[in-house]
Amino acid sequence: MVTVRFENATATFYQPTWRRWYNEDERRRMNDACYLYTGPNMNSSEKNLVILMRVAGVLLVTAVIPAVMPFAWMKDVHRTLGMGDLPEAPITGYLTRSLSAMYAMHGALVFFLSLDVRRYLPVVKFLAVLGVFFGCGMLVLDIVVGMPPRWIAGEGPFIIVLGGVMFWLAGRVQSAEA
Repeated sequence: MVTVRFENATATFYQPTWRRWYNEDERRRMNDACYLYTGPNMNSSEKNLVILMRVAGVLLVTAVIPAVMPFAWMKDVHRTLGMGDLPEAPITGYLTRSLSAMYAMHGALVFFLSLDVRRYLPVVKFLAVLGVFFGCGMLVLDIVVGMPPRWIAGEGPFIIVLGGVMFWLAGRVQSAEA
């Protein structure tokens, strides 16, 4: 709180909230994290990790589109991918939409974590490891349920590589505590 006295009046101004909660170094670090790609003290691995996470996050957020698209469009996409007719059961609509929404939510989380990878480094590493295991699970699932070969080659292996690269880059980033 700052008080300014004039000749016949007194005015009281409250400092912005961040000045009460954060010291100057923390505020500067938070501002640096909001740069589009890089902060001033980032090494190349951290810059690449931020870019990778933001691209992945934006791509995953686009999964919100199938979550809200008309079911007739879903049927057309299903047919176009060569997987036959999409069954019109309530569970089909529920699973397709909820899975798409989950991917979009995951993308928003990945993008948010990219805003300050040093602070959230343990979470980034954990998500990367989960991504590798999830990719392995998706690869097995795609093979077992008989997905088309291009789907099998594109989904699981891509998720495994993405998680592996994220983990490798995250291992080369200095955490906020260091």
